[in-house]
Amino acid sequence: MRKILILSLITFVGISCGGRRQPNIVIITIDALRADHLSLYGYRYRTSPNIDKFASKALVYQNAFCALPKTSASLASMLTGLHPTVLKIKPNLGTLRKEFLTLAEALKEKGYVTGASVFNGNLDRVFGFAQGFDFYDEVWKRNSNDKEGSAALITEAAVDFIRKNKERKFFLWLHYIDPHAPYQPEEKWIPQEDKGADIRKVKNKVVVGEGEWVHLNLHPFSGYYISRYDGEIRKVDFYAGKVLEELKKSGLLKNTVVIISADHGEELGEHNLFFDHGPLPFNSSIRIPLVVYIPWEKPRNVKAPVSLMDLAPTIGEIVGIKFPYKLTGRSMLKPIKNRKLLILALQGNAVIDFPKKLIFIGRRAQKALGLKPFYLFDVAKDFQEKAPLPLQGLMVSRLTRLRDRLLHLYSKESRKFKGKKRGKRISRKTLENLKSLGYVK
Repeated sequence: MRKILILSLITFVGISCGGRRQPNIVIITIDALRADHLSLYGYRYRTSPNIDKFASKALVYQNAFCALPKTSASLASMLTGLHPTVLKIKPNLGTLRKEFLTLAEALKEKGYVTGASVFNGNLDRVFGFAQGFDFYDEVWKRNSNDKEGSAALITEAAVDFIRKNKERKFFLWLHYIDPHAPYQPEEKWIPQEDKGADIRKVKNKVVVGEGEWVHLNLHPFSGYYISRYDGEIRKVDFYAGKVLEELKKSGLLKNTVVIISADHGEELGEHNLFFDHGPLPFNSSIRIPLVVYIPWEKPRNVKAPVSLMDLAPTIGEIVGIKFPYKLTGRSMLKPIKNRKLLILALQGNAVIDFPKKLIFIGRRAQKALGLKPFYLFDVAKDFQEKAPLPLQGLMVSRLTRLRDRLLHLYSKESRKFKGKKRGKRISRKTLENLKSLGYVK
């Protein structure tokens, strides 16, 4: 299915927005940001004062999940409204093929000026993430790959874009990298927190970054690293706050939809995996913050489960886009209480028939981390997954069949798309970026 055919099939429908002008769309995603490390989700440390304040005027989704806890697959699903299985995209260094319609392309067809400023080599334009953007700022290519300096540059680019385009309708996507390992913020951002557990005493553990930026002989306690992770959150909250302030100062918030979220979470030792994401489908890796500000919607907490891949159909409903094929995401404006979600991981997967969640752990992770093959949770009552439910035979059997049915359905949908992968080589700067973030050796 060629992109030119897809675009020619697009029809746009009006939407009841009270006759208002189509709103600007701003999406802020923050890499590796756990929902439960934000103050607005009940974290005991004050890590996110600016996002907290903004969330008080927005819809806050309490049960939001990514589709796969790795950047490429997760953000591709966000931009297209399709499950990673349908996209047939690799978790890392995955290519978003031309045949898939992205939000940027759909909004551009609606007359939006489109811009992005991102920091993560997985989002390089050679992987297809720039399609549909008039302005696509790959920050690591212009700042000597300085992770800790990237937030200021993204914010600077965002403010400049907003000021230049405030008289037009625009779509702006920002992707901050800060909470992604290595956690090395400036000292001024690092809070004083609990000492934590001695990582050296944990059996069956995997510590990612050990010998590089993790030195257990010098700093053996988990609190040292978690406080630095939280420091990265405090820092990115500061810079995201500057973008929100610019929107307010420019008078644009009255007609701008703003979404703040993450591509995935981060394992901080809860399951004997330290400072990584991707292998496990526990909430620490897959539960994400989701704050959605819609000027004409009353602020409230939403308990119904949603997925990051729901952003595309939600924006489509707000703006009036009819996609040329069925999306696996659903509009968040009409949340589904008994939502069924399939979450993939590198060493397992999970199925959610809300509020029940059944986790499957692969053999390698079972052995390396001392985990059991299955876990059953009620994620509405136990979002931190501290109290596994008894593995009742009928429940496990039903949820296993649901998982297999969703896998079959998405695999069947994927066969409708026949596009070829891109064959471009990544640049030296992108390779250096991917190495610094631990994606390649």
